[in-house]
Amino acid sequence: MLTPAQARLHELLDAYFAALAAGDPGRLPLAADARFTENGQQLAIGAGLWATMTAASDSRAVTVADPAAGQVAGWGMVTEGGDAEALLGVRLRMAGKAIREIETLVVRRPPFGRTTFPESLYKASPVLPDILDPAERGSREELVAAANRYLDGVSRDDADLILSADDGVRIENGVPTVLNADGAGLEDIRDRRIAAADPERGLVLVCCFFDHPGQRRDAGFTSPLASPTSVMIWELSKVAGGRIRRIEAIGAAFPYGMRAGW
Repeated sequence: MLTPAQARLHELLDAYFAALAAGDPGRLPLAADARFTENGQQLAIGAGLWATMTAASDSRAVTVADPAAGQVAGWGMVTEGGDAEALLGVRLRMAGKAIREIETLVVRRPPFGRTTFPESLYKASPVLPDILDPAERGSREELVAAANRYLDGVSRDDADLILSADDGVRIENGVPTVLNADGAGLEDIRDRRIAAADPERGLVLVCCFFDHPGQRRDAGFTSPLASPTSVMIWELSKVAGGRIRRIEAIGAAFPYGMRAGW
C-alpha cells in the first residue's frame, strides 16, 4: 500500500508520460525555472522526445517514489516517430507542488542484438513493489551502502564486496543477466547519484556511468566493447535482509566521457 505522498508521486510520473505522449508540457505543474535533460543534454522543455513521442504504455515497468527527497523515478515503454519503440526513464524532483527537475534517459536500441524490446517492459514489475517484513528492512543508509558495494564489486572485479542473495537476478533493459562482478573491460563506475530510496520496499535507485576504455593494445583481457564508450546506467536494487535480491536496470551507450548534466 502506497502512502498518500507516494501515491501522488506515482500519479505525477504517470501524468508526465501522458503529457509527453500528447506533446503538451502545459499539463504539468512546472516550476518557472524547471530544468530538463534528455540523455545528458539540457534542452528546452518541449524539445527532444517531446516532439517525437506519440504513445506510452499503460503502466510503468518500474516506479520508485521518495517523498523525503521529493523525487520519483521510473521507466516504461513509449513509441516515437509513429511506430518506433523506445524505453524511457524519467526522474522528477519536486519543489513544493511544482516540478523543478526533469531528467530523462531514452534507450532506443533493443538490448543484446534483439529486434524488439522484451514484452515484460510493457507491464509493472511483479516483485519490486512488494513491502518487506520489518525484520528484513534496512535504513536508507544501509540500502545506499548495499548498492554502492555492488557497484564497487563490479568496478574492482571483486565478488567479495557484493552483498547479494544466492538467487539474486539482474534485469537489464528487460533481459535477465547474471548478478555478479564481471569487471572485464570496465575502467570505472563514476558520477554515482542516489535518485530515490524506499526502505519499506527495500528499493534504492542509483544513476551512474560505466566507463569502458575499449580494446586497448596493452590490455590483458578481451573487452566487450572495441572502442571507448560510456554507458549511462540507472540501477534499481531491491535489498532485503541486507542483501541484494534483485536489480532492474536500464542503460544506453554514449560517447566516452559523457556526463549526465546534473
